[in-house]
Amino acid sequence: MKKLIILVTSLVTVLVTILVPPAAFALAPEEPHSTTVPAEDSDNVDHLAWLSGCWQGEGGEECWLPPLNGTMLGLNRGPDGEHFETLRIARHEDGDIAYFASPMGRCPATPFLLTESSDRRAVFTNPAHDFPQEIVYWIEGGEDGETDTLHARVSATTEGETRGFEITWQRRSWTPESR
Repeated sequence: MKKLIILVTSLVTVLVTILVPPAAFALAPEEPHSTTVPAEDSDNVDHLAWLSGCWQGEGGEECWLPPLNGTMLGLNRGPDGEHFETLRIARHEDGDIAYFASPMGRCPATPFLLTESSDRRAVFTNPAHDFPQEIVYWIEGGEDGETDTLHARVSATTEGETRGFEITWQRRSWTPESR
């Protein structure tokens, strides 16, 4: 009986080796822009918390969740209600803080590295991208947190010519009645 079990096991091993393509045993490739933030770095985007909240204006609306475990999540919806973009600020695979943009949910997201920041301004850049190459956020307004104005400038420079646009939003509360 023991010889029969060994024979059957050997036969199955040979058949699997011959009939199953090697690709079936390959590990799935890693996502190119996947980012894991170590727990000890969970406060790495806290200085950008001023972006948190919901913002509305003629350019549509944008909402940012506050920092949690080294990540901020955002969503932008254009004025037509059809254009949308998922946003994320987290550590890039190289360790730098980056803004990941996914227009219309496109994957993988396009990374823009944080190149400048203060308590009311952040600049994200990706010179290799066609458009945009730079995204700048800044906030103006009252210290009460209720009358703030958020601005975003989206631009690129091609052949010495800079083109882009600016969006301005007002802070709004997150209730159906505020729409």
